[in-house]
Amino acid sequence: QAILRPLLAAAPEDPELMVLAAEARRQEGDPAGALGLLAEARALVDAEKSPGVAARLAFTAAYASFAAGRPQDTLRYGREAFALGVGPARDTRVASKASQLLRELMCPDFEAPHRAEVEAGLERATAAFQRGDWDAVQLEAQAILQKEPDEALAFHLFAVSEQRRVDDRPLIAALATPEQRTALIAKLEAELAAAGTTPSGLFPDWGGLNETQQAKVAHSALSYGALLPDMLAVRPARSIHLVPPGESCTNRDPDTARTAKHDAFGRHWYGTRGWVGRRDVVIGLEDVEAAARGGYDTVTHELGHLAHAALERRGFEGAGPNTRIALMRQGLGPDQLRSFGEALTRRFDEARAGGAARPVTDYAGTCVEEYVAESLMAAANPIPSPGPCQERLQARDPKMAALAEAIFADISRLP
Repeated sequence: QAILRPLLAAAPEDPELMVLAAEARRQEGDPAGALGLLAEARALVDAEKSPGVAARLAFTAAYASFAAGRPQDTLRYGREAFALGVGPARDTRVASKASQLLRELMCPDFEAPHRAEVEAGLERATAAFQRGDWDAVQLEAQAILQKEPDEALAFHLFAVSEQRRVDDRPLIAALATPEQRTALIAKLEAELAAAGTTPSGLFPDWGGLNETQQAKVAHSALSYGALLPDMLAVRPARSIHLVPPGESCTNRDPDTARTAKHDAFGRHWYGTRGWVGRRDVVIGLEDVEAAARGGYDTVTHELGHLAHAALERRGFEGAGPNTRIALMRQGLGPDQLRSFGEALTRRFDEARAGGAARPVTDYAGTCVEEYVAESLMAAANPIPSPGPCQERLQARDPKMAALAEAIFADISRLP
């Protein structure tokens, strides 16, 4: 607000600035004030000439209405933001976020009148997604929405298929050839066999994944290679579910009834597509597909939570030589601190303190668990990007970058 105030004074009828100011008010806990400002901005926006501004305005209005307890307005603005995002604005971020909000509004035990037809359509759309037939996905999603206009998963399928349609990035270098993909899958099979399990035993959906998706999951898991047995031992009964985009992630979480009632960082758990629950890990398969092309790597992030727990269990004694040296160089060794967990917390506290170092992402600054998972994910990603990657981690948090590099030097078994 302090930054926006003089800008608005100079241009009081700039709708883009008004939308930013409204979002700031919403985040400060004033949704009514945000909606009032957005109503003024709406009168100044021509959706045909400025579809991007109109999309962001509708998206902000949807979230402000949600915070104000106005579900019908939330649905109306959410649909408007989604339509503008996938249509004239071509803003897939707005479309995806709007679809997430619409999913959040869906009660986990909601039953629609045409449920059997909807479920069949979702299955067909998911099969088309796996084939890479984005037109078929969108046709199925539109057919579902004609029967059930509030079917959140249909909105989600349409959004992720549109994202994949416009995402022309090639596969990451580690997955570029069939030989590389086959080698990664075989390596994971060997590692898990040594740990007494199989890919299907750990990932119940393994058989439904295509080769690229299997290889990306293997690539993420093998980043933690030598630590995998300890990660699996953290909670022996744990499964890692890779849920297709036409299925709600809460179908797989045995603690859905409890987690769905809670809200974290402004998002309902049943609206997310990746989390570590009390027993199981749940990840949207569309995130695996995006990560194979350099997108946000949800698998490496969620496995990072298990790696964090395993590292704490191993302690200083179980750390590899590179990790021990890195800890001692940073004054975080056993002579200074009581536990490995305390060392990781110290890194988090220093990065969040506002000095020279900063967490690699804003999300990493929310708690030590997300700090470690985001940092490990960044350290495992050599591809420069605006998101979590080695280059960004080194620039923002060099001490954690050095520690993460040492950890991976001790545990990685990538072929």
